[in-house]
Amino acid sequence: MKWKNFLFLAAGLAIGLILGMAVFISTPSKSSAEKISPPATGKPMADFELVDLNGKVHRLSDFRGKPVVLNFWATWCPPCNEEMPVFEAYHKQLGDEVVFIGINYMEDVATVQNFVEANQITFQVLLDPAGKASDKYYVQAYPTTFFIDKDGVLRAQRIGVLTPRMLENYLRAVEITP
Repeated sequence: MKWKNFLFLAAGLAIGLILGMAVFISTPSKSSAEKISPPATGKPMADFELVDLNGKVHRLSDFRGKPVVLNFWATWCPPCNEEMPVFEAYHKQLGDEVVFIGINYMEDVATVQNFVEANQITFQVLLDPAGKASDKYYVQAYPTTFFIDKDGVLRAQRIGVLTPRMLENYLRAVEITP
């Protein structure tokens, strides 16, 4: 009889523990509850405030009125390094028609500056030293690129390296014909 009571008690405790953990895990933390929703195609992109290599503050909203190619990258990322010349070539080709912005993920200014100079990058590079913009846009892999129209609405998103042909197709989503 004692053995049966022990089994019922153990089973009850196990069920209670499982239910308690399920409630704990499913309850959002304060920080995740404060996050905005992930970027969605056809919806406006949330604004950010980041500095460039000279310390000047920029916001996504500063570029309203022109399509924006927003690329999250890092110097240690081989696919990011592979697509940088593609972005640079189209930046030079398209000029003021579209804004190319590279947001560097959590690297120091000197590392990014050396990379930019060594690779002769002339498009806008911003720093995300704490990863806040990457978190805000739910970036989980590098490179990740967002294609935003002149009104600040997300039109397309790509995770992974972009070839010239792919970039041209995505640019059409923001009404740019290379």
